Amino acid sequence: MLIKQADTAIDHFHLVVSDALAPQLIERICNFIEGHPRKPDWTIAELSFGLEIDKSNISARRNEMLKAGILEKCEKRCCSITGVRVETVKLREVL
Repeated sequence: MLIKQADTAIDHFHLVVSDALAPQLIERICNFIEGHPRKPDWTIAELSFGLEIDKSNISARRNEMLKAGILEKCEKRCCSITGVRVETVKLREVL
């Protein structure tokens, strides 16, 4: 039987580990996108597949990067991995 404290401790552990690795993962995502200049936009699944990182981690960093203005949203299209029509992102152009 699990108690509420165990859930809280586990949640806190994942929060701390996730936050510690977030800047490194954001840098990896940026470098990956910059390394593929012919591809105009990316889905979560495509980034996950290319970087070999769980989609949940990519999704969390993607949302942070959108909020920070590092990425910008593009039009929806069919994902090359899942075949589902989803929102895509690209690196924001800095003038």
